[in-house]
Amino acid sequence: MAIYGKKQINIREDNKSAVVDILLQQEATMPQLAERLMLSHTALAKVMHELMQKNIVLCSEGKGTGSGRPPKVYEINADCAMTCAVILTQKSIDIYYVDMRGFQVNKRTAENDFSSLSALLADVQEYIGTLKEHPRLKGRVLKYIYIGLPTARFYGMDFCESCREVSLSFSERFPGIRNVVRRNVDYAMVAESKYGVLKNNCRNAVLLNLDEYLCASFLLNGSIYDGDRWMQGYDSAQNFPGLLALRAQAAGGGFGVLERDAAFGAMLEWLGGVLRFMDIGRVVLGGSAKVWGEELLRLVSEKFGGRCRAEFSTMGREVPPPLSGAVWLSTYSTLQDMMLR
Repeated sequence: MAIYGKKQINIREDNKSAVVDILLQQEATMPQLAERLMLSHTALAKVMHELMQKNIVLCSEGKGTGSGRPPKVYEINADCAMTCAVILTQKSIDIYYVDMRGFQVNKRTAENDFSSLSALLADVQEYIGTLKEHPRLKGRVLKYIYIGLPTARFYGMDFCESCREVSLSFSERFPGIRNVVRRNVDYAMVAESKYGVLKNNCRNAVLLNLDEYLCASFLLNGSIYDGDRWMQGYDSAQNFPGLLALRAQAAGGGFGVLERDAAFGAMLEWLGGVLRFMDIGRVVLGGSAKVWGEELLRLVSEKFGGRCRAEFSTMGREVPPPLSGAVWLSTYSTLQDMMLR
């Protein structure tokens, strides 16, 4: 008799990954995990036992609400490993070392005033080594460095070119450590899907950053779409100055409804047609879009044909959204690696 589907061991590995995904966002009890994962207590107990054996998950007594025994609460073991996230933009540099709960252990935030990409990378890589001298990080193995870059041209290179240069430079400087380079907007989408307005199991959505150009990250069937060249949304030849430039015009008194529609009304109508074709019903506006208020949301909904729900990003109160996403991915990847040991 032929049996189709996943093997039991693969199902258990998927369940362990799902538990880690949940606990990276918040601690939980066994009943809460069982409900989220739709698992029996027996099956979940086996998964939790394996995760605790690998020192990935810790169990502690929760706060009781009555006379009964307090529930056991499970959380990621913050000190079971560490990882590093680096976000680079035209204006800033963020380097974060974090524990396995995503909490910052050591960091560097600075302005990007370097004249070349090679000079910038040399400085970043030196600080990665310096920051690791923190007492809580000393002696711990670093397995991943997640790096974010702008989608637009960066030091005269498009994303694919700068990605190759950054990957090669980090591979030479840190042999044996896996470096992952992605677009900042994709990291922002990770943050939005894990902690922001898309966190409740949204399957299809798009995150737009219109600050300096049209840049999009697509969430399709629960996964972020990279594309063949990772360049979706950005075209240096597009006649769109970006919201930051339009805001400057508005502050100078030279910007009105007609100028706004001429600047990117046609672009939004074109994008709306693409989103309808892809069956995307939720649009999140990131970056500085929120300063334009409800008027911008109404314009986007109008140009998209009224079928897409437009809303502003909720990320960025404490750390930049791309950094939040890079931290989540770096911790998740490290924990996945530990599960396979």
